Amino acid sequence: MACTPAQEEFQKNKVAKLIQNSQSFIITTHKQCDADGLGSALGMLYALKKIGKSARLLLVDDLPNRYNFLNQDLLVETYNSPHTPIEDTDVALIFDTNAESLIQPLYKELKKHCKHISFIDHHPFGDNLPTEYSFIKVNSASTGELVFDLIKSLNIDLDKKIARSIYSSIAFDTQVFRYIRGSSRSLVICAELLEYEKEPEKIHSYLFASYSKDKIKLLSEVFAKVEYPCSEVVIAKVNLKDLKKHNLKMDDVRDILDFLMSINEIKIGAFFREDSTNEFKLSLRSKDYLYINHIAKLFGGGGHKQAAGALLKGDYQKVKEQVLTEILKTLDTKKKAC
Repeated sequence: MACTPAQEEFQKNKVAKLIQNSQSFIITTHKQCDADGLGSALGMLYALKKIGKSARLLLVDDLPNRYNFLNQDLLVETYNSPHTPIEDTDVALIFDTNAESLIQPLYKELKKHCKHISFIDHHPFGDNLPTEYSFIKVNSASTGELVFDLIKSLNIDLDKKIARSIYSSIAFDTQVFRYIRGSSRSLVICAELLEYEKEPEKIHSYLFASYSKDKIKLLSEVFAKVEYPCSEVVIAKVNLKDLKKHNLKMDDVRDILDFLMSINEIKIGAFFREDSTNEFKLSLRSKDYLYINHIAKLFGGGGHKQAAGALLKGDYQKVKEQVLTEILKTLDTKKKAC
């Protein structure tokens, strides 16, 4: 869903007014949360509590260990149906996704018990239609930037906890300002946040430099099996049994494709993470003005122009060849256009 700046401003103000006029909130983000979704959610949670609102943060699954530094107040709950009761609530605020499937089974309960549902996100809308109170800004480098703007619209003063949460969101999704989408906005916001958060180096370390020896062992095995179907394409895979062997979780391999995309010649990368037998999470990345989100959409997924993904089912060799065919088509089309 592409909106004009005026439409985005209108939706932001509409969501801010909804928040002002509501008292109770349930806050969440997508499955296998990352620092953008979690930081956005926590930043808003702290802001709402600061102005006397009732709010709780429910995750669809367990919080990855590397984000424990953001949960020092132990405010993050894990939804466990049917053992986690959901009370009638004014508003559900969903951050960093607009895909209902990535919030299930919690989303079904939110629809039952929440008067309004608001998606606050920087990803393009997929098959779902936006809710009345959705605030989507696809040109933003992170969802944290949208939360910062909402908090400002609500006239809520920043503090260390809010600043740490939002700074973590922006630092993660921009990879410490490597990817700011041609805008100074991320840097401008973080300059203000750093008036309150005085230890950004620690946040960078938590997010990007907290590897275990087991992870290094796994990386060495994965990189030894990397495929290069052509000079501009890289493909990697992680098996579920390898994660178990090294006592690692799915979040521990989130950055493998980012490593591979740092290879100079590579233009498109595909990473297959086996979640269960014949089921894979596909991650796609590209650079140099090559766009791959259309490939993800072909397989029922979505995402940004140069960072997208999908869930695939089937024999690995078959699904890999299907994805590779579309990657090579994309490269060929780009070359013909040049």
